[in-house]
Amino acid sequence: MADSAAETTRFRVEGMDCAACASKIETAVRRVPGVTEASASFTAGTLNVTHDGSAQRAAIEKAVRH
Repeated sequence: MADSAAETTRFRVEGMDCAACASKIETAVRRVPGVTEASASFTAGTLNVTHDGSAQRAAIEKAVRH
């Protein structure tokens, strides 16, 4: 059951060129405190992040870069 306070934020991610890249990004972002789900699409170059509002945007961006 989804939390009614959950928010979803979409990020544009450049440089994802395969499904494995997208999977690595999803795994890294899911580890960010406050994130409940991450879904990356390498074909669209996007990352959808569902979070409880406490997730820091900078922490999400850092997880994507590394």
